[in-house]
Amino acid sequence: MKAIVYLFLFVGVLLSSCAPKTTESETLEDQMQALETKLFGEENEYNPDDAVLLMSLYLQAADETENDSLVVEYLFKAADLMMYHAEPHQTISVYDRIINEFPVSDKAVMSLFLKAFVYDVRLSDTMHARQTYQDFLRLYPNHPLVPDVEMSIKNLGKSLEELVSEFESAN
Repeated sequence: MKAIVYLFLFVGVLLSSCAPKTTESETLEDQMQALETKLFGEENEYNPDDAVLLMSLYLQAADETENDSLVVEYLFKAADLMMYHAEPHQTISVYDRIINEFPVSDKAVMSLFLKAFVYDVRLSDTMHARQTYQDFLRLYPNHPLVPDVEMSIKNLGKSLEELVSEFESAN
C-alpha cells in the first residue's frame, strides 16, 4: 500500500515539474487556451506531449483556483486526457477526487461512469468495474446512462470476438 502512495506522489511531482513556469505576460489560463486551440482547434495538431502538458496544466490550475466550478472543470478535463496519457490508477484517483469533492456536480455522475470504464477497459479489472457500475445504478437509478451501464455490466469480461458473435447472432 505504501508503494502505491509513493507512486502517486512521484507521478504528481513529476507532472507538476513538467508544467512550465508562467510568466507575468503568459498566465496559466493563456497556456491552457493555447494548447487547447492547438490540440482541439481547426488545425487539430494533436501531439501526445502537448496533451500531457495540458493535462498537467489542468491539474495545476485545479490546485491553484478557489472557484469550485472551475476546479471541477479542470479536473474533469485533466482526467479526460489522462484516460489515454496516464497510468489508469492515476486517472481513477482524479475521478475519485471529483466524486468526493463535488458529489452534486454533473461531472461527479460522469466521473463515476468513467471510473468504471477505466477499470473495465484500461485495467481489465471486472470485479472493480462491476462494483463501480453497480454503485452508479444504486446512486443514479433514473440517469439516462443507466442502459449503457447495464449493457456494460452484461458485457464485462467478454472478448471482442464474443461481442461480435453475440451481435451477429442477434441480427
